[in-house]
Amino acid sequence: MAAPDEFSGYISELLRGSYDCVDRIVLRAYHPMGQTSGGFLLWWNDLNPNTALSQEHLRRMAGDFSRRVRAFGQKHQIPVQYSEIEDKTKHARAEKLRPKDPNFQGVFLILVARAPALVWQIKKNLKGQALIRRPKNWPLVNHYHFHIIDRQWGHITIRMSGHPPFGAQILLNGHEWVECQARQQSICWAKEVTVLSRVSDLVALGRLAEGLGGVGGLATLAQVCDRWIYSACLCFGLSQPEQQRSQFRYAQPCWNAWNR
Repeated sequence: MAAPDEFSGYISELLRGSYDCVDRIVLRAYHPMGQTSGGFLLWWNDLNPNTALSQEHLRRMAGDFSRRVRAFGQKHQIPVQYSEIEDKTKHARAEKLRPKDPNFQGVFLILVARAPALVWQIKKNLKGQALIRRPKNWPLVNHYHFHIIDRQWGHITIRMSGHPPFGAQILLNGHEWVECQARQQSICWAKEVTVLSRVSDLVALGRLAEGLGGVGGLATLAQVCDRWIYSACLCFGLSQPEQQRSQFRYAQPCWNAWNR
């Protein structure tokens, strides 16, 4: 348990108790083979053994990703909405459309916004061989924000570039994880906006929050990422057989968290 800050100490007489929990968690996921020109070419050859890599093929993959997302949204009546660059209201908009059914699980909204991403440039030399270049300045391309309800984490967001190598971010909230765990263990709580105002067992809630620390917490994060990133997001760029054939797997070594 972290030491209380000065403000918490000042109003301690007004508090019934406290608990320490990580708030926002941001994971950056990337395919290691797609980060170097040689690795990207090896991945492409596994994906398409008899097809030479070209810029047109990569452009077509991005177009297929977009069309499949729109078709999925139309088929399942899931809104697909477009946002301006650097729109700061995406999460608030998603919260307003959050399903009321407590048993709902899955994608309930897809937002599309442009942002920089790694897009490999493919050119041919005089011998007709493909030259793969990493652009100095990453171009603005469509990113797809998949808003998902997970039974263990509540509202999570996976943002994925529609261009290979399909770089992604996973955004989660530690407080929502604690709330889901508390509900499963019948710990009564009440929340006003983002603040827990009444809890039946604050000590038990603190123990739950501690579960996000250490090796166990990292394993929990890895599980929720694997649960959704391939089946609910990457599937629009690569089918399951294509993922297996090209051995496409994400690494998630970079993460940031904020306490609140």
